[in-house]
Amino acid sequence: MQGYVVRLWELGGAPTVVEVDGSGMGVLKAWRSSLIETDTGPSTVSDGVVQAAVDANEIQTFRLGDYLVFRSHLDHGDLTEWSSFVQ
Repeated sequence: MQGYVVRLWELGGAPTVVEVDGSGMGVLKAWRSSLIETDTGPSTVSDGVVQAAVDANEIQTFRLGDYLVFRSHLDHGDLTEWSSFVQ
């Protein structure tokens, strides 16, 4: 898999909402991932920022995708157009 992997661990003992700002890295899309970094589903991205609700003491992993990830999907026939990647 390509992209940036971000792992979050809530240590305060209370549920919280966090934002991961990937706008400076050109992040266009994000996926929730397992601890072994297998994608488990899409995550919401707005202007390069991923927002996630994290339960008390929970660990969450995300894979953030930029243009290079899109290009890889396109080259392997997984996508046919740009709009299907950024939706």
